[in-house]
Amino acid sequence: MKATIISTPSDIPKIKTEAVIVSFRPSFNDVLAIANKKVKVIQVNNATNNSLSDNSRNIISNYGIELRVGNIQGLKKETLII
Repeated sequence: MKATIISTPSDIPKIKTEAVIVSFRPSFNDVLAIANKKVKVIQVNNATNNSLSDNSRNIISNYGIELRVGNIQGLKKETLII
């Protein structure tokens, strides 16, 4: 599955893959915008996972999106296979 790495909220409109690797701490509105892009997987780092709000988790769950926790250090802005 191809994944797009997004490093700022302004990258959200550019999502065209089924998976997203988020390298910033998304707000509820960011999570909602990503979910509306019809992605199947969102990957965040451990610190972001710990600070993700319950509302954001509910949106992810309600849209049927898989939330993965993984290290994203050293990744560049590009499309990857995960």
